Amino acid sequence: MEQAEKEKIAQKMLEKFKDWAVREKVKFLESEIHLYSRKHWIGGIADFVCEIDEEVFVGDVKTSSGIYPENYLQMSAYALMLEEMGRKNITGTIVVNLKKDGLMETKKSYDMVGNKKAFLAALDLYRALEILK
Repeated sequence: MEQAEKEKIAQKMLEKFKDWAVREKVKFLESEIHLYSRKHWIGGIADFVCEIDEEVFVGDVKTSSGIYPENYLQMSAYALMLEEMGRKNITGTIVVNLKKDGLMETKKSYDMVGNKKAFLAALDLYRALEILK
């Protein structure tokens, strides 16, 4: 793919994202926030934290072909870190999927307890398997 074509696709994605943010009256509270947890010994960078209809979401922008369950586990990890760092009012998580064909999809999850439990179980399994290598 040529550079000009890549830039055209990126511009379409940006326009879709901006249109969504304006339409949904998204108030961005943080962007590209560096996170860590001393308790779980993890770190990461959340794409954004936003407020929509007075609810606070940890958000991630994806350019893959779809939205997958593991996306919510990743953002639940971000929520765990944010909470440990002092932010206590997170309502849920949101994935913004910007596709190369120009389509866009968003999906929210409010199952913070279940998603955090699933993330921590996956983290335990990952660490156990690393020890066995």
